[in-house]
Amino acid sequence: MLMSQTDEKREIFRKNIGELEPAMPYFKKSLELQNDGFASPRILGGMIMRNWLNIGRLDDALTLINLALELHPKEAQFHAGLCDVYLRKGMKEKATEACRKALEIDPNFAPAQELMKKLGQ
Repeated sequence: MLMSQTDEKREIFRKNIGELEPAMPYFKKSLELQNDGFASPRILGGMIMRNWLNIGRLDDALTLINLALELHPKEAQFHAGLCDVYLRKGMKEKATEACRKALEIDPNFAPAQELMKKLGQ
């Protein structure tokens, strides 16, 4: 699975998935065929995004989050994930904006609340 790929395979993934436009039809088709499959919020967010954030693959996570937001714009977890990436990259203003969006969607979303505390908000 994508969570345990070699550096070479990661680079291939970045080259092929890094641009969202070519990948998007495949992710949309995946959702049509199986709404709880690879392109679901559960898999993209709960498994891949979290894993990549935990091991510090911020650029990969950022690409995935942008793709996930295209598919699932009302999922607070992806906006909070975006906040997490921006915070780790020292981009406080963008992090705050992403966290606010997550909390706008779900005011009780604990991960976004915790990130806002880290941002001093």
